[in-house]
Amino acid sequence: LIELVNQNIQNNRIIWKNIGQILNRTANQCKTMYTIQLKLKDFKSIEKWTPFQIHTLFGAVYTIGQQWTLIQKNYFPDKSVSQIRQKYLTVNKQFDILLENLDRIETLNQPKCFFKLHLEQIQFVKQLDNTS
Repeated sequence: LIELVNQNIQNNRIIWKNIGQILNRTANQCKTMYTIQLKLKDFKSIEKWTPFQIHTLFGAVYTIGQQWTLIQKNYFPDKSVSQIRQKYLTVNKQFDILLENLDRIETLNQPKCFFKLHLEQIQFVKQLDNTS
């Protein structure tokens, strides 16, 4: 897209209509995508998120809500708003799955706990019988 833009400049103006026809998109779609690509070029962060950054992200969301632009400006200037939002949604979903699994484990362990308690009761009763 960036190359197409460079090829379709006349009188210092970008001819979005031509680019749209080449890409089978509207001129506005091409202009928007070009703008997004230019902004993303400014972001150098393609590194993995650290646990501290994730903790900071959740703290920021807890404090100011899901105001991604504000979070990006104040906490993660080297990441895009989209990266921040997506990381939050992904990690939040992982937390939900983890909590569901913990609930399932606790539910599965309840019969085991009752069985273990029953065995302990039997042992206790046997000890009472032996002392009588």
